[in-house]
Amino acid sequence: MKKEVREKFPKWVEDNQKFDLVLSDDIDSLLSCVFLKEIKGYEINFFYDFEEGVYKLHNTGNKAFAVDVDFVKGRCWGNHVTMLNKNDKYNKDCANLNVINKISRENYTDKFCGSTLLQILSYYNYDISNLSEEAKMVLLAIDGSYLGYYSRSDKFNKTNKYYLCDVLEFEELYQLQQRHKEQDFEDIRRKYSLKCKIKLNIDNSLYTALNLTELSRVFSMPIELPQGQFNKEIVKVRNSKVNLGYGYKHSKEKIKKKPFSLAVVYTNKVKYSYVDKK
Repeated sequence: MKKEVREKFPKWVEDNQKFDLVLSDDIDSLLSCVFLKEIKGYEINFFYDFEEGVYKLHNTGNKAFAVDVDFVKGRCWGNHVTMLNKNDKYNKDCANLNVINKISRENYTDKFCGSTLLQILSYYNYDISNLSEEAKMVLLAIDGSYLGYYSRSDKFNKTNKYYLCDVLEFEELYQLQQRHKEQDFEDIRRKYSLKCKIKLNIDNSLYTALNLTELSRVFSMPIELPQGQFNKEIVKVRNSKVNLGYGYKHSKEKIKKKPFSLAVVYTNKVKYSYVDKK
């Protein structure tokens, strides 16, 4: 990652203390957790599904941070836009290029349109050169990081190149896009079922239709869900979606509850979860 950008990330990401990981509900979070385990030795001990709440697996006594979640407050790695305008409050403990670059509804099309995973690999200077061509394609397929390159918009083409080459310093991934068609990445998404979610069973164990067997093969490392029952719900939430108005004040008024996690979707919608105190 470019030095000037890296220095803007919250300091806790360099902390050497033992953290637990809060897994969320998709492949971006799971693979990010897998690589964080390899890089830092952290283990998954919580699960957050955005709809019901946060569940704990074991009592470890460790502090935790969420992965691929944009909390309004607290430590997390994320990739969504969270600000409604340039003066909006933001979570200073959120490791997220869109937070660091103050991306909001006002400059939404300048956002980093890529995965949490790419940010983590870049921040920790993970050497991806030994990965296979197909593994690198999976990296770009997650969260549609490749889409800007194939857009008809020159602006999005430039944004794709800017973040991959000038910020993340993953020029080899940019060059990989040059060797492939957009359909190749769509095929990768289908092959590994990358859009499938991670969910709780009735017994509070996790399950998914993600093709973890083949993903483990292509990355030459175990990619699997944590075993056990997440039967200790520590935070209960509900979720909401709202259409935003054109004015900042009007938009804020439409968010009726104090958000627990939040993402601005396009320039006119917000998805958020809030704590259910009932």
